[in-house]
Amino acid sequence: MFDELEGTAAIAEYLRAKMRTVLAHSINNPDSRVRVEIGQTTQGVGVRPCAFMTQGRANDVQAAVLFQVDGGQITRYDLCIPQLLGAVRSGVYPV
Repeated sequence: MFDELEGTAAIAEYLRAKMRTVLAHSINNPDSRVRVEIGQTTQGVGVRPCAFMTQGRANDVQAAVLFQVDGGQITRYDLCIPQLLGAVRSGVYPV
């Protein structure tokens, strides 16, 4: 994913397509399973809440997701390289 996602429709469509792909491949392949952990960043724009994504059996964070929220709605979704953000993991994995 290299394009910016702005607006409800773009974010929703990307996330739906990603979930369909992961579901289709992860049922029989543990290396395709995605886990998301709540965390925060310490570098860049400052401390911000975010979600860290791992995939497969490894526990290494492969992507950080930053959300911009306005009026209780996600208005922007940025997928970033976690090493640039100073990832602070929480150990909390929402179900």
